Amino acid sequence: EEQDMLRTTLILILKDTVKALGPGSTSVHRFALPVLGYCLKPNSTARAHLLEYAFELWHCVVSQSPVLSKPILDLFPAWAHHVTTSTEHLQVALQVLESYIYLGGVPLLKVHGKLMQQGVCKLFDDVKEEGRELICRHIEPLAMALPKQFTVMMQPLVVKVSKEMVDAAQALDQKRRPQVS
Repeated sequence: EEQDMLRTTLILILKDTVKALGPGSTSVHRFALPVLGYCLKPNSTARAHLLEYAFELWHCVVSQSPVLSKPILDLFPAWAHHVTTSTEHLQVALQVLESYIYLGGVPLLKVHGKLMQQGVCKLFDDVKEEGRELICRHIEPLAMALPKQFTVMMQPLVVKVSKEMVDAAQALDQKRRPQVS
């Protein structure tokens, strides 16, 4: 338990350091990225209590990074693994995704576009309406910046959202029609 507190404290200190240094925080990546790798390792028993803090650190690292480095890019599969197995920490997981979208653009899509699509679509299936709205808000930058790539990559999601919108409109229309007796 003492080690857990120490690990949590280390993650919080790293997060605050990355925030304070902003784009100059790349000097801290040599410490932060291995810590993230440890915390984000799938099926690790040690990671369960560290995951929320690790996601916060991860968001800071990606959002403050001036370039998409290979080590940051190499962490992305951990995001996809997490969101395809859990909706826990949804808000910060989506913030991590949005930061990757802003930072990575086309290079991110070339390397991890399929993982992103699978993760977003699985999340969309697993959450209720509020979660779906949150997902759409966080992937909107991708649709705005790269509309062609977005529609190709996220076609399954676009089809789902479109179908749900049509179904909702039809249900509303049915409610508004006068009942014929």
